[in-house]
Amino acid sequence: MHHTLSQVFRALLIFANILTIALYINIWFYSPNNKQLDFISFFTAGSLPYAKLYDVTEQRRVQIGILGKPFPVPSGVLPFVNPPFIVPLVKACVTSDFDSSYLRWRAVLAFVSILNGWLIFLILRSRGWGITNSVIAAVTAMLFLPVYLSLVKGQLSAILVFGVLACAWSLERARDALAGIVLSLALIKPHIALILAASLVFTYTRAFLWFLIAALALALLSLSLVGLNGARELLNLNQAMALADDYGVRPEAMFNLLGLLLRFGTALNVARAVAWCAYIIAIALSCVAGWRFKDHFQALSIAALLAIFAAPHLHFHDLYLLLLPMTCAADTLTKRGVAATVAMLAFVPLSFIPLLVIAPNFMPYALTGIIAFVLARSIGQSTSSRDD
Repeated sequence: MHHTLSQVFRALLIFANILTIALYINIWFYSPNNKQLDFISFFTAGSLPYAKLYDVTEQRRVQIGILGKPFPVPSGVLPFVNPPFIVPLVKACVTSDFDSSYLRWRAVLAFVSILNGWLIFLILRSRGWGITNSVIAAVTAMLFLPVYLSLVKGQLSAILVFGVLACAWSLERARDALAGIVLSLALIKPHIALILAASLVFTYTRAFLWFLIAALALALLSLSLVGLNGARELLNLNQAMALADDYGVRPEAMFNLLGLLLRFGTALNVARAVAWCAYIIAIALSCVAGWRFKDHFQALSIAALLAIFAAPHLHFHDLYLLLLPMTCAADTLTKRGVAATVAMLAFVPLSFIPLLVIAPNFMPYALTGIIAFVLARSIGQSTSSRDD
């Protein structure tokens, strides 16, 4: 009976995935407002020389040339504020043709997402999952809505998550140096990378040191590309975006603590102060998680959840990062006797889309909370059993 139910559940999951794929294919090539998506900031970076990369006036000029008018935010520009070390990859995809550049950039991000699915497959296989269930789980994970939306927008979430998943896989193989090096890719979003790296400080000190070495190398590369003046412009631009909403940051639309506080009507200055305090606490808690839980998979997953909740800048596409704690939650459920086909619900197949429509402002918080609850229960039980 149990085997039959498992087979039925697997068939339903496959069917849900097929429906999701059909939906995504149907809208993949239909993007009526390509030029008002986030990719325009990457196209801008790819079009400018390194010496003018973070010159807001030059960025605005490029975007006016694309749109025929300023970008529809108060500042008239959607600025590129990612670190310089990612720009050579952007420039390799960008030509004078906006639409073809957009397709090439999406293809690169889609390829990285496929690698992410492969890493999830490898991690689950190393933890005792069968081939079939590992394949279905990896496919289901890659159909998670934030994954798809990050590709449509042209955002860097796929590269961030690749660094995190590759770090988890490297630690699984006891390759600490490689783990630290690949995690440095998360520095495309430094505010998230700091929380993730903190989980390595005590238990995986060698990996953390290699992360610092790789971070220094990326900093030197970035400095060589844009110079001291470009670095100053980048810092000034980030500061301006943190203090004002003239650049389309929309903190009230974020899915972190800051966004939650603003949804409940908290004054912006108060919400920002609370959120920054929570961010510092999250870094400390990530260190504690790495020290307390010797399983790197659990520690990194907790750090990812902390980053999602406390990072000062986090939009819906950044929930792509949930794939790591989702994978951990699915694995811990199977360790507690739940069938793998049921545990795969941790990857939230097609059902997440209608739920998001019903409660778009709060469903991502509920999802993060459920995953955190599953991890907390399983970690608490495993800790109790070790203490016995």
